[in-house]
Amino acid sequence: MSLWPKSYYLWRETTSLFLSNNMKKLFLILSALTLFPSLSWADPILRTVRTDEDSVGHGTLRLLLQSACDDDGDDDIVFGHTRLNEIRIILDSPLVIPQDCRGLVTITGSSEVETILDGSRLEGPGRIPGQLCLLNVYSNRHKIRNFTFVDSEGSGVCLFGQENEVSKNKFNGNAAVKYPIVVSQVFSRQFPQMNGQGNTVANNTVLGGSEIGLWVDSNENSIKENSVEEAWGVSIHLGGRENDFSGNRVSSGQGTGLELAGASNQVTKNTIKNNRGDGVVITGSGHEFSENEVSANLLNGISIQAHDITLTQNEIVHNGGCPNQNEILESDDGPCFNDFGAGGFGIEVNRGSHDILIGGQNLAFSRNLIQYNLLGGIVVLGGRETNAIQIEQNTISKNYGSAASIDLLEDGITLNDAGDGDEGPNHLLNFVDYVRVVPLIPAPDGQDRYWVWGLSRHGHFLDAYTVDPEDADRLDHGGADEFVDAAEIVHQAFHIDPNDYFTTGDQLTFLVRDNDGNTSEFSSNIEIGPDEDGDGILNRFEDNHDQENGDADGDGLPDSVEDRNLNGRCDAGETCADNADTDRDGLSDFVETHGDGFYNRGFDTNPLNADTDGDGLPDGREDANHNGIWEATLGETSPLSIDSDRDGRSDTHDSCSFIFNPGQEDWYCDTVGA
Repeated sequence: MSLWPKSYYLWRETTSLFLSNNMKKLFLILSALTLFPSLSWADPILRTVRTDEDSVGHGTLRLLLQSACDDDGDDDIVFGHTRLNEIRIILDSPLVIPQDCRGLVTITGSSEVETILDGSRLEGPGRIPGQLCLLNVYSNRHKIRNFTFVDSEGSGVCLFGQENEVSKNKFNGNAAVKYPIVVSQVFSRQFPQMNGQGNTVANNTVLGGSEIGLWVDSNENSIKENSVEEAWGVSIHLGGRENDFSGNRVSSGQGTGLELAGASNQVTKNTIKNNRGDGVVITGSGHEFSENEVSANLLNGISIQAHDITLTQNEIVHNGGCPNQNEILESDDGPCFNDFGAGGFGIEVNRGSHDILIGGQNLAFSRNLIQYNLLGGIVVLGGRETNAIQIEQNTISKNYGSAASIDLLEDGITLNDAGDGDEGPNHLLNFVDYVRVVPLIPAPDGQDRYWVWGLSRHGHFLDAYTVDPEDADRLDHGGADEFVDAAEIVHQAFHIDPNDYFTTGDQLTFLVRDNDGNTSEFSSNIEIGPDEDGDGILNRFEDNHDQENGDADGDGLPDSVEDRNLNGRCDAGETCADNADTDRDGLSDFVETHGDGFYNRGFDTNPLNADTDGDGLPDGREDANHNGIWEATLGETSPLSIDSDRDGRSDTHDSCSFIFNPGQEDWYCDTVGA
């Protein structure tokens, strides 16, 4: 059907030369243009579409596209004035800008009405991105603008060439395109110049119905200011290398928001929210992910199984669903998902990941904000193959779940393991062993000044944080609201010089890092306040202790070593600061731990278990002189072995438990065992 009067015609606009009186100059200019045609400043040929039919004929988009590629020079294909409410071209076959296109082509939809490319008649395979494209671009430096692509079982626009631009187009959900925009190097092995590199995809809108809203597997492309909403599967797949992905909005999809693969891609200033899967899944290596908002996604905010990844200045909030089934939290990010039981963390680092930096040493330009996530802030999974997970100078507070801040095993915050060297519950780093916050008296200028010092058998660096007031009453570990200072751990000791970061009533929490970047969970939170004996336990918690004696039970272990969370109570996993022999086995806590207060399996007897080896004999009976040393020559049995003499008879049923006597002959000993 004709859309415009027959007086519309194909015309060429040329640049006029204004004649001067100097004919010699004019002659020289004309001669130069004749000898060097590349110096011509002619504008592109303007070609006007005059029909919405697709059959090869006069004025069709398909014919004008073919003519533009057959001619030398650049071409602009436009749509003129029309009285219709929309221009809909139902394609009989895919449109093609071929590999041998001789000029640069710009195709622009109508500025007056919606210009629709309809793929409802196309038949063929469209099972993967890049198949059955409505518009295939096999050559370089073309532009496609201001179209609406609808109703395709395959792909919308497919860029296989270089330095092309796709901008200000729409891909509607009512008549969906399965894979709206594809930027690919799929043909590069056969045709090296068709590597899908250096293209620009900007200001496009994908709304609903697509399986993958945007697919990129080639290199050095610019993907900016696009909106992809309500995708059925993965909203955006970003592979390839060194792509710039910035300013995009990815929301309300049924699956993962952004699938970040490939290597060394730059992902900045995007909004990824309200997706029913993970907000972002990161694989590959070398990506930089910064200044993004990742919020209100049903599962994890960010899931990582990769290496050499940097995350800085991101806002990762409200992921994992609502904290209570019947409570929908409204925020600037919109309501949280009310699918109780789905759950997710702010950041999940999966097994095998390594060299991951979350935050950094420049607080103003590196801190991530990680808050209000259902299962916790950051969880790190895996064994020895998960290494160099550096978490530094972030705000990780107001999260829910047992992993409210940092959790190294998805089992909740875990006390330091015994006898595991310098590794924590999943072979990562233990947190600081012992911290004291001591008021400086007299304080300069009458202001509060505190000196922080402590011990850490593991790690090389320590970071101190204030605890968010909302977390202070509900968390024993973490709730790190603001990074305040750092210290180096030297000879297992550290200190933070007197400063005005801390005031009475604040709580502090700490983490340690090793030279490989591995980061611990947060330590027990410590409240700042009056502490008469300087043992780290505030006066108000020492009702059961001597407030003026740092070793209330006199066993040789400081109260703050025994009461590790400094709350004035003898909690599970702690020795009692007011009882020299917590397990009442006859050996003091000092003797059982050989003076350091920490139970080392295989070397110490357990101060919380009266019968460490489980042979039925109390530790204090086996170590008869109570000195912490097994002395067989004195007739002692070992409290660390069921069969001290290794003759196959347990100590409780051995006629001579300190001498090898498999036959149990009475003459081996002066006494007979039970």
